[in-house]
Formats: sequence, C-alpha cells, structure tokens
Amino acid sequence: YNYVDESGNIHIFKTTANSIWMSQMDSVSGKWSDPVCVKSGLSAIVDLSVTESGYIAYVVDENGNLADVDDRMLYTLNVKNGNTLIVTEEDGEYVTSVVSVGKNVVYGNVIDGTSALTGLKLDKSAGTISLPKDISDISDEFLLIEDQNGTPTTIIYIKNITWEENGDTVSGSELYGMFFDGENWGSPVAIRTSSIYAHKDQYISSYSAVLSNNQLLINVSYVDKCGAPVSTVTDYYQLSSGCSLDYYETSYVNRSVDITITNNGAVPTGIYAVVNGNKILLTTRLASGSTGKYFVDLS
Repeated sequence: YNYVDESGNIHIFKTTANSIWMSQMDSVSGKWSDPVCVKSGLSAIVDLSVTESGYIAYVVDENGNLADVDDRMLYTLNVKNGNTLIVTEEDGEYVTSVVSVGKNVVYGNVIDGTSALTGLKLDKSAGTISLPKDISDISDEFLLIEDQNGTPTTIIYIKNITWEENGDTVSGSELYGMFFDGENWGSPVAIRTSSIYAHKDQYISSYSAVLSNNQLLINVSYVDKCGAPVSTVTDYYQLSSGCSLDYYETSYVNRSVDITITNNGAVPTGIYAVVNGNKILLTTRLASGSTGKYFVDLS
C-alpha cells in the first residue's frame, strides 16, 4: 500500500512488490474463502474495481512514482481464466482512476495529455459497443448496469439539486439515469418512484440497483446534513415512457397549437395529438430525457 505521512511525504510502492488478492463469500454459509493471489509482480496499483461478472479493473503506475501520471495504464483481469488485457494502449492516453467496471466495458478518469475528462475504455475483446457521447453531467461515481450479454443498458448516479418549497430554497439529492434503448442513449432523467425522490435536507449516501423484467429494483439510503442515517427504502422503477406537457400556446387566429413535451421516462415513445377525434402523429420517437416542440394544425 501507499500512504502520506504526517509530514506530507508520499511513500511509494516498490517496483515489483505489489499483487492483487481475492477472497469470495459463500452465499450459503456467509463465510469468506481464504485469500488467493490472482496477479503478482505489479508496480504501484493506484486504483481497483471489481464486478460480479468476474472481472477486475485496475490502474498501474508503471514506474512506481506517484508524482507523475503519464505512465499509468488501465488493465482488466478475468479472474476465471487469468487473462489480462491492456485497456489503454494508445500513445498519450493515461488513466488516473477506475470509476465503474462491467463485463465488457470500463469507465475511467482519463488524461489524454491536454485535458482531464471522464471517458470509457473498452475491453479490446468486446468489439463495438454503443456508449453515451456526453456524460459530463455524471459525477465521479456511478453504477453501470449491463444486460445478460454484457451490453451497457443503464447508468445511474447521484445528483445534488435545489428547489423551491413554501417560498424557501431547499436542497437534497436524487438518482438520475441514462438509458440505452437498443439504438441510442437517452439524456439524463430523474429516477423517481412513490418512495424514491428528493427529500428536503436529505442526501443519498448509498444505492444499488438490479435490472429484472423491464424494471429496476433500487435500494437507497438517505442521511441528513450531518451524515446521520435517516432511512433506507427499496422500490421498483418501471422502464417505461412518461411524458409531461411543458408548454402550450393556442392561436385562435391561425387555428393552431404550439406544444412542448418532455419524455421523463426510460424508453422512447411516439407522440400523438387528437383533434376532433382524429389521431395526428407528431413524432414516431421522442427519446428518453428529450424535449420536443410540435405544431398542431386545428383546421
């Protein structure tokens, strides 16, 4: 391990003295197995993350000097067969930490030589996988959910927000998500249920989610401003569309209506208007988290 002493001095890993060990819990007895070494002979391991699918993602500072970051590389280790893959192998591409890891993809904080950004690196055996192009709204910690084929389908993260309540500005936090519909990633939407939503002066300390039968089973723990536990709730979030009418303006002279609609749900939907009993198609597809503006001719 490495640490900073009271004088601020960084104690560096030895060049080849580091290894990764693993212990597994028996689901029946609840007991942990004896630790086993799954990777040895490593330089400084600066970050590590593990997934239930049997992969470990870890960042190695190749020269063991934590004072520089331009030699840090991201690896994935398949603990079932021992295979190791270098995820970052392009010149000038360096990873400082692992954010989230899945079966076929790894998100990491990347420095490309010019600017820091949050990016996604693929396990090179995974092929092409569709990923969000803009994840600037996401914090450093988020949950990546995959389907049974290892394809990313959902990203969940915590967002601190403020709102007006009884004339006062109050704050809290709630879960946000981005959803892949098979063709494209939607924009961020708030994940709200009857029990999971933003509470005044309450903040999400931890959460988990499991995808099953077109819904998410979500567990959320809340704390107060001082970090004291408040409550833990579990609820289902349906992966469906949920539209809101944000704006409309009727022109009686032109016999028309301008409307603005937002899809606050997790899946895309078609939008129709019904005029004098006639169904008029406004769009075949309004993506998750997207807002559309439409003109309806009443004549």
